[in-house]
Amino acid sequence: MHKIAVVLAALLVAGLGVLSPAAAAPARAASVNPKVAIIVGATGSATPTYRSYGDQLYAEAIKYTTNVVRVYSPDATWARVQAAVNGASIIVYLGHGNGWPAPYPNDATYSQKDGFGLNYDVNGDGKYTDSELKYYGEPAIRTLTPAPNAVVLLFHLCYASGNSEPGLTDPTLSVALQRADNYAAAFQAMGARAVIAIGHSHDPYYIRALFTMHESIRDYFTQAPDAHNNVLQYASVRTPGRTELLDPDMATPWGFWRSLTGDMTLNTAEVTGGASSNAGGASATISAPRVWAVDDGAGTFSPDGNGVSDTMPISIRLSETATWRLAITDSGGRQLTTSSGQSDTATLTWAPAAHAVADGTYHWQLTATDAYGNGPLEASGDITVDTVPPTLIVAGSTTPRVFSPDGDGFGDTVGIAVSSSEDGTALASVLDATGATVDTIVAPLAANAATVTWDGRTSGGAPARDGTYTISLAIRDLAGNSSVAQARQVVLDRTLGHLTESQSLFFPQDGDTLSPSVAFGFTLAGPATVDWSVVNANGSLVRSIATAQRLAAGTYSFTWDGRDNRGSYVPRGTYRAVVTAADALATQTRALAVMADAFRIVPSTTTPGRGQRITLTATASESLGTAPRLVVVQSGIKSFSVGLSRVSAGVYRATFILRSSAAGTARINVSAVDSLGHPMVTNLILRLH
Repeated sequence: MHKIAVVLAALLVAGLGVLSPAAAAPARAASVNPKVAIIVGATGSATPTYRSYGDQLYAEAIKYTTNVVRVYSPDATWARVQAAVNGASIIVYLGHGNGWPAPYPNDATYSQKDGFGLNYDVNGDGKYTDSELKYYGEPAIRTLTPAPNAVVLLFHLCYASGNSEPGLTDPTLSVALQRADNYAAAFQAMGARAVIAIGHSHDPYYIRALFTMHESIRDYFTQAPDAHNNVLQYASVRTPGRTELLDPDMATPWGFWRSLTGDMTLNTAEVTGGASSNAGGASATISAPRVWAVDDGAGTFSPDGNGVSDTMPISIRLSETATWRLAITDSGGRQLTTSSGQSDTATLTWAPAAHAVADGTYHWQLTATDAYGNGPLEASGDITVDTVPPTLIVAGSTTPRVFSPDGDGFGDTVGIAVSSSEDGTALASVLDATGATVDTIVAPLAANAATVTWDGRTSGGAPARDGTYTISLAIRDLAGNSSVAQARQVVLDRTLGHLTESQSLFFPQDGDTLSPSVAFGFTLAGPATVDWSVVNANGSLVRSIATAQRLAAGTYSFTWDGRDNRGSYVPRGTYRAVVTAADALATQTRALAVMADAFRIVPSTTTPGRGQRITLTATASESLGTAPRLVVVQSGIKSFSVGLSRVSAGVYRATFILRSSAAGTARINVSAVDSLGHPMVTNLILRLH
């Protein structure tokens, strides 16, 4: 959608007495009367409260439109909700939310996830109650039929905004993003342009602003009375091309009670047809038709005769049926093509002959008058003709990249970064050694760049065979022009994979039996020559396990006791088990890290300032006989103790403020006695600023 300029709207106001009754068009109210559906699902004892919330929203909506439908429990059945949502521009739901990820089993089709909890005769007695419900999840939601540009408002739901259920722990950011994205997915698939989920509010602002604001949907969300101004923005995974905004209560820790997922080009005026000039229908203004939405694709095309984007279809939705005329003009005002009709949608397809028009900016111009003579509406917008192909830049070396899509989390995909001289889409074809196409990849550009990622599967979803592949890359710009293709080779080799360690923290240096060793393992899908070693944080060898050893396919393991090649315990610190396997296709290296120490201490920041609040998490490598103690030593002042709270088995946490002191360091000392009576002490040094 592109911004439009309304050049002139001639208004006829009732009661002016300019025209005689015989000559005047029939007086009437503006036809813009968008539908609002307010749904209250079955929520047990909370249902009366939710019905009262619905009534508050109804009282606001009825000020701007007479077309407000309420479907409340115990009458909120699926059939009634289907009818209510049909043709609705605003869909409000208050009720139970059942989302994913959640601490319950998932169903692969989301048949009971990310939708509405509605009345259902669970016990078969022929009655509907506030306590009997069925979840209608994604497959059902996708079948609903709202109006174009619809907005969905989800109030007081669990999961919909990324939140958890009452009493459950706040999710991580990653989980919150998945929850909000999943919950919005089916509503967007049914045609909604935006889904707003508010967990702690049902402010009438969310209705009022859709009728009275002329703002982007992002501004509508961020300017709400309950906004926290902690907006995080991500690309939607479930609905490619859409954007996900989270506005947590705090920058950290979180509190995910506000989210918006949708098309950030949507304007509030497109949802309801613009701001209303009256409340409750009184003193209505008789006006020209309004433009509700303009669809001209990307607003640019390439009439060069190559069969790709050679034409420019334009569709403009009006607020009512009107007599309209749509024209394309050049910069000098000369008309190149026209179209006319009588409907609520003005359409035209501009199809100039190949290279018949020069590259540059052209204009569409619309005039429309309704059946009562109101108008004319005059609106215009720009179109770009672009026949110049973009320039493709492929980052990185031309050396073939090796990856291993075996599902172990290491190198399961291969990504190639590309950029372009203009916006558009990255296109890639994956070719095998015979030149046959194995898979095709499409990656939309963001800021004229993208990463083309192959997961090692064919276009049918089957795993591709190990071997060398060519990825042919190109950019197609918004007008449909394609760049010169470039190629990169990749090697798919699943021979080495599934590196494991029995634990990421152990403590061999105290010599007792509580946590004396760690077991490493890996698998070979085929024969290979293997080097296997343990190195320190600097990459220096401390223990050799295998050197140039020819191994057959199978699973291999080694238990490391924390000693070096001389038999001495290694110093406390972080170490990596490194495996290199060479076969006929490639040489691959995998590594994973373990810590050999009494405690692992993780600070919330590694560069704290004096006077700054800091959180430390300490994890014990062994079972403890006493509670751990935390002591902070800062330069030039007396040391002080901080209490540690138990988070889970072996995990403790403390939040405190560093004291004012001289510049230098802060030494964090965590100590305890293990269950065998042996002392355990770990120090962490942080540089203060």
